[in-house]
Amino acid sequence: MTIIDIHVTNFDFYIAIEWNIIKAMRKVEKALKNVAWQAVADVDIKVNRDRVLEGYYGMTLEYKEKGLDNLANYFFAIKSLQEGKPNGTEHSEALRRLDDFYHSHVFGMGPERPTVYYPKPQTGWDFKDNEARFISGIVDGIYLAITEKRWSALNHNTQAIVQKAIELQREGKLGINLVALAALVDEKEHNYNGQIDPVCLTCSMFTTILSRAGEPCAGGAPKYKYYWDVDKEVEELGTKVIEGYNGAFARVLQDSKAVKMIPFDKQNIEACKSAKNDSYSLLGAERVVKIDSDENDGNLHWAVRWENGRYGVLTFTSPEIVDPAKYKLDTNIIDKYNPTPAVRR
Repeated sequence: MTIIDIHVTNFDFYIAIEWNIIKAMRKVEKALKNVAWQAVADVDIKVNRDRVLEGYYGMTLEYKEKGLDNLANYFFAIKSLQEGKPNGTEHSEALRRLDDFYHSHVFGMGPERPTVYYPKPQTGWDFKDNEARFISGIVDGIYLAITEKRWSALNHNTQAIVQKAIELQREGKLGINLVALAALVDEKEHNYNGQIDPVCLTCSMFTTILSRAGEPCAGGAPKYKYYWDVDKEVEELGTKVIEGYNGAFARVLQDSKAVKMIPFDKQNIEACKSAKNDSYSLLGAERVVKIDSDENDGNLHWAVRWENGRYGVLTFTSPEIVDPAKYKLDTNIIDKYNPTPAVRR
């Protein structure tokens, strides 16, 4: 019997959790599609479909050449609600339900703007922009690093942005969310002589863009021996992130069992590794996500690409938003923008 050692690392743990969140979010978003369209109708705004499907929304299994699937339409509806400006007289139970969901702390540190049902900031939080929207985007560590330094898309400093996010995570200021977990794992797994390659941070913002996958051996099949190499603080934060999402799902679906994820630990180590492998086979780690925009300088992107035997992040600016589905098919499409490695080695 051949024994094969398999180590589950902090990075494996992160990717597995992220994959489960993506699968769970898709179920929740499909359940909320009619709610989103009811909210759009109630407040009487036009849905803008003339935009790139960012994150995983343009990469779902249902998105074929036939046309737009329900998840893409949900993306367009929520984005339009985030851009719509209320006059203060609108009332919609559907909008209230969505607003409650996207105000969950599991999506980030706090809302960027006031909304119809949350006109005042919560205790200990200040809005970053006082112009109201029907639904507010949620501030995360990367957003905060960029806006505090007032960087534009062209004069950004990738390491300064990442280091700021790491600093906020160390101070416990990022909260309990996927970006906070990503910052913790990147510091531990992608630290090259003090420079942090934001592989997990890029993946996390890709996933939260809307709020922001042998040969037979002699003697039979091989036996796998798993090793749990996940740091305790990574496991603890990952568990809290899962619990936070489960709570948000239960509230918005009004059912605590409709969509519920099980946290990973030593007891279900094989499920953790399997989820990570499923993520790679179905979605892949090759992600591209818009980080910041400037009307004069263009769109700042971070992209994860396999080079020189490891995943690394490339940064670049472009006049348009790069389509994640097209990048998945050909990661070289960004070469015309002269991408720069986030970590120089």
